[in-house]
Amino acid sequence: MSGAGTAGTGTVGGDREAGVEYIELHNPAKRHALTRAMFQLLEQRLRAADAADEVRVIVLRSDGPVFCAGLDLDEFAAGRVDEPDAVTDLNRILDTSAALCGTIAESRKPVIAAVQGPCIGIGLLMFLSADIGFMTPSARLQLPKALIGAGYFAPLLAKLLGPRRAKALLLNPAVTAIEAADAERWGLAAAVLPAEEFRESVRDYAQALARMPAAWLQLQKAGADHPSSSLSMRDAIRAGAHLDAIAHASEFAREAAENAFGRAAKSPSTRQEETNDWLR
Repeated sequence: MSGAGTAGTGTVGGDREAGVEYIELHNPAKRHALTRAMFQLLEQRLRAADAADEVRVIVLRSDGPVFCAGLDLDEFAAGRVDEPDAVTDLNRILDTSAALCGTIAESRKPVIAAVQGPCIGIGLLMFLSADIGFMTPSARLQLPKALIGAGYFAPLLAKLLGPRRAKALLLNPAVTAIEAADAERWGLAAAVLPAEEFRESVRDYAQALARMPAAWLQLQKAGADHPSSSLSMRDAIRAGAHLDAIAHASEFAREAAENAFGRAAKSPSTRQEETNDWLR
């Protein structure tokens, strides 16, 4: 693991290959729990990757049996004052978890979370904030039952799963985690991949994605994240038309055709002639 930065008892490392930025949690003694310094390093690396022209795709990952065990609770407890006020506590949360996950969600580049084991607390928030999630068969998304941090998950899960399924999970005391198969079936995970070749499979996917034009990747992500997801069908189509017009104005269509498909975009008249031939 190259380019590691020390962060208390943990580090954040990674490298860059074929247009993919790999950002890796490394705190094995605490199952990759995040310290405050690790939060800062993660956010710095994410912002740097988002700004780098040579990076097309970002992958968040770790090694070992656990993806992320959440916050470093020892550091969390030591940092609290005896009687914290609500404003101080809110600012602490906004400066850590919300800032990090906002950076993941708002990155212009697609962010992939590769989860090979239990994904707990802030680990689950990072997974839900990423654009694409891959899991091994034994991985699971741990649902919090304690009050600490539990408030984050209801809005996110309702957004991604719909209110009914989110409440069925969160209001069921017997459900403690979302297993990999269910995460894939419900669309939280893009795929469940064999554990033996997990890192290699994620790498191959990320590098194939990175070979697509950067403008195409950013347009697809922006379109999927557009508020149109909560609009009527008519308004959703209008929103898509606006994005498409922006793409055409920036000559994206021509560049995408040349770069991704190895040929120049055809003129409207040529396309119309081909359509007429197909209809005959």
